[in-house]
Amino acid sequence: MCPPEPPCTPRPVGRAGGGLRLRLVVAASAVEVFAVGGGAHLTRLALWPLGTGKG
Repeated sequence: MCPPEPPCTPRPVGRAGGGLRLRLVVAASAVEVFAVGGGAHLTRLALWPLGTGKG
């Protein structure tokens, strides 16, 4: 299982369903990580965007 790749640049919400698809992918990843690794991994996944968001 590979971790999701961080997005290089935020994509515009011009496409129909783009944001919804992204949310579904993130939700599925969070559920899978939680099921496999438990709460600690879920916390890391929640904090991960904060560290990578600044580039």
